[in-house]
Amino acid sequence: MLLADCTPSQLEIRSIVGMGRANSTTLTELTAYFPRRHDDAIRKRVLRIAEGESGVLTLVGGPKSGKKRALWEAIRSSRPGMLSPLLEGWWIWPGTSPSDPQSLLEQVGELPPKAVLWLPNAGRYLFDHGSELGERVARTLRDLVYDGQRKPIMILMTLRPKDLHALNTAPAAGQPGSYIHIPQLLAGSVITVPEHFTEVEISAASASEDPRIVEAAQRSADGYLTQYLVEAPDFQARFSMASPTARAIMQCIIDARGIGHGQWMREALLENGANGYLPEWELARLSENWFEAALDELTACDAGETGMLLVRTPVDPGGSRRERLLRLNDYLECQYVTEAGHPRLPAQHLWPLLYTYAHSESLIDLGCECRRRGLFREAAEFFLRVRDGDGATARRELASMMHQAGRTDEALELYRAAARHHSDAAVLAGGKILLEAGRPEAAIEWLSQSKAPGNSESLKLMAIAYVEADQHQQAVEVYRRLAKMGDANAAVVAAEMIAEDGGYEKAVNYLAVLRKATGLNTLSGIADLLTEYVNAAEAVRWLKEHADAGDADSYLVGSVVLANLGEIEKALTWCDKAVDAGVTGATTHAAKIYAQAGLVDTALVHAQVAARCGAPVALAEVGHVHVERGLRRRAMDCFAGAATRGHDESWVLAAEQAAYLGEIADAASCYRRARAAATPAAAARIAVALCHQEMVHEALRWYIGAVDVASADVLVPLAEFLEGDAAGVVVDAYATRQCVDRGTAMQWIGEGLALIAKKNAASNASWQQRINTSKCIGQPPVGESGGAVYWFEQAACNGYPAARLRAAELLLEFDRTHEALALLKEVRSTGLLRKTDPRLLVALIREKEFDEALAVIEMEIDLGETALVGQVVTALFRAERSKDATRLLERAVAAGDVSARVILADRQARKKRYDAALRHYLVAYCHGREDVLEKIERILTVNGDFTVLEDLRRYGVTVKGEPNLPWTLEDVAGGLDVGVADMKSDYAPR
Repeated sequence: MLLADCTPSQLEIRSIVGMGRANSTTLTELTAYFPRRHDDAIRKRVLRIAEGESGVLTLVGGPKSGKKRALWEAIRSSRPGMLSPLLEGWWIWPGTSPSDPQSLLEQVGELPPKAVLWLPNAGRYLFDHGSELGERVARTLRDLVYDGQRKPIMILMTLRPKDLHALNTAPAAGQPGSYIHIPQLLAGSVITVPEHFTEVEISAASASEDPRIVEAAQRSADGYLTQYLVEAPDFQARFSMASPTARAIMQCIIDARGIGHGQWMREALLENGANGYLPEWELARLSENWFEAALDELTACDAGETGMLLVRTPVDPGGSRRERLLRLNDYLECQYVTEAGHPRLPAQHLWPLLYTYAHSESLIDLGCECRRRGLFREAAEFFLRVRDGDGATARRELASMMHQAGRTDEALELYRAAARHHSDAAVLAGGKILLEAGRPEAAIEWLSQSKAPGNSESLKLMAIAYVEADQHQQAVEVYRRLAKMGDANAAVVAAEMIAEDGGYEKAVNYLAVLRKATGLNTLSGIADLLTEYVNAAEAVRWLKEHADAGDADSYLVGSVVLANLGEIEKALTWCDKAVDAGVTGATTHAAKIYAQAGLVDTALVHAQVAARCGAPVALAEVGHVHVERGLRRRAMDCFAGAATRGHDESWVLAAEQAAYLGEIADAASCYRRARAAATPAAAARIAVALCHQEMVHEALRWYIGAVDVASADVLVPLAEFLEGDAAGVVVDAYATRQCVDRGTAMQWIGEGLALIAKKNAASNASWQQRINTSKCIGQPPVGESGGAVYWFEQAACNGYPAARLRAAELLLEFDRTHEALALLKEVRSTGLLRKTDPRLLVALIREKEFDEALAVIEMEIDLGETALVGQVVTALFRAERSKDATRLLERAVAAGDVSARVILADRQARKKRYDAALRHYLVAYCHGREDVLEKIERILTVNGDFTVLEDLRRYGVTVKGEPNLPWTLEDVAGGLDVGVADMKSDYAPR
């Protein structure tokens, strides 16, 4: 048939219809095409063949990676610079691929000149039927390419990586099963199609005019966008048409995932759990093998290569297979778990089954999720079931929960057995719990169980406990022990306590004797004590006496004291003596105080000596002094010197000084060499410095090339410089850096300017007046929303119509509702915007077009969709349509929407209907809205329900959203069917 008459479906290119967010009545059979990097190479190869030379083009990629669609777009493209089709007058053969190699061999002789031979999944001709038949096919196709009577001929094939693997691992030439013609057929024809989109491609796809592309960009996992497009409609249809038993299994998985279970689940959980989702009449007609039949249905691949459920069979170290594990596929996981409209609790019957059959690796996660929801008893049930290597982790989590609930004694019981066996970790954990609970005497007793005399952490806790218990003498003794172990801070604390109790002379003597006995440098502590209890002059006198007696370290400490007193000349003299004596750190200190004294040459000499001795930071110290004095050239030299000797942070400092000097090449070079110190904040400072030197365009180009531009927030530090031509420079720089078109770059700068506008709005009380009076002629000022709107509009005009939605969203945020609604209606007319889009509904309400908005949201709730309710009712309350808003909230709450429940409760609380609000907040809390806990506590405090408040904090809530009755860990442990005796011994009171 003529290529012009061919349709995608005739070439096995699947249509993409029926996706959840797309309006299939307004969309084409295929999605809008999104060009990627390999498309340019494909077009060039097709163009070369179209010009008269026969050839082969082979795309290699994983399943559903877009190979056939890429070929279709290439052969349907236009000639460069012209409107006429590239392959005008060409034929395509066959309309449907031959069923097997023999059919292909029989029919290929009928191919006329100027024909496209379309062979998707060419492995079925070349590899699947043995090497001999595959070689015949390859030889025939090669003969076709070299047949001058029928040229030009275009052979288009797709292969999978496994096909090339089979070719590469085939026997050597001349041996049975070897290949000769197939490698020659493929030589020079292969182009690889990546299976997943890059981050840049995903970002650009998000701005597509096709809502199916936008949905896939937002929801696909790890960039597998084309796979999502192909599989999503299938999975939606299969999910909706699944048998009752299959749906029950999936509902069981979804419920378990919602409360924190990992993706992989045991068969036993699903088989036992699914029963509870089936009505009695359905249970009565179940066959004996109903579960296996349902699994067969759910794991079948159908047209794709992925079932609704994925299966994994773990193998023991001994090689024996264990119970199968199952999980939702990525699409269903995203649709019903990751991006579920509102959280939910498992069905009541599933809780005991989760306790019994949950995967062991999920028990801690289940416990943590229950704890987050205030379901403390359920959390304890999961934590107590953890065994083997994760038991210690579960014990810590449970102890933390009990301690936070104010149940300190029960938290301690979790560590008591281990502490009795002298586990340092258990001793430390219990000690911290008691100290945080304000029980220092009990902490002292507990910490005394430690049998490791050198455990500094236990000793520090012990010392703190003695201090809080007002047992100062015992605290001093512990700090003394720590000091003998080399802890200088402990020595200083001990000295301060000695000074308080017995006078500073004893404290000074203690530190002096300790220094002589252990070599610990306590001189600074002595100087601080003398300065505090006498004066600085006495500290200097004491230090000089000991320096004269041969303790050269005293010169360095004395120099610091003198410098702080402002006696720079004496400080320099003492410092010189410390340097002459070779005191560690003396040259670094000398460099700093000589620089502060203005003697920069001498300071530099000392700094260079220090740098050669392994302390390059001394040069940086001198550099900082130069900066303070405005000597940027000298500062840059010092920083560069420090950096070349290993102080990486100084490269950034050198770059900043070079920027202030207008030397962009040096600034860029230094920044590149800074390695880990080359942070975005540092790059922003350098770029700002260059901009202040009237090098705005150069600075912006360098900055965009130097930093990670994945997020547009990198533009915020340079906000003041992004007006006029500078914004265009950024667009070009981004497009070049990311290898994207200008439309993508325009959308990116629009996002950055939107962030800047929001930041300015939040920090400037007069922002609303400025926004309302701005005129969007040309490029508006950067700090206003108009700047972002302008660039979003430009992006829309440059191939990204969806950018208008971002413009409308921003206009709404800045209360420019009339403009936003006009723009949204314009976009809706193109089919790009759904009538249920929340931005459109909010704009309609703000502009008082209530009937249309209410009709849409009511219809959505009728269908069980409540995700839009929150934004819509907020707009209705603002428009003083409280009755409509309340009615919608009540309907959404009845449908199980937790966010709507919280909004309704907030409304009731403002009207002082505290009891009604409290009921809603408690239900929301156990459904995962931990942010309402503060509101619950506030209401109970206002009502004076302090007993309920205390019980709530100690025992949590039930799965019905009610304050729990008192319970103990013994109650929970006693109900377990595994290891009961051990648990009773662990949790029994002393």
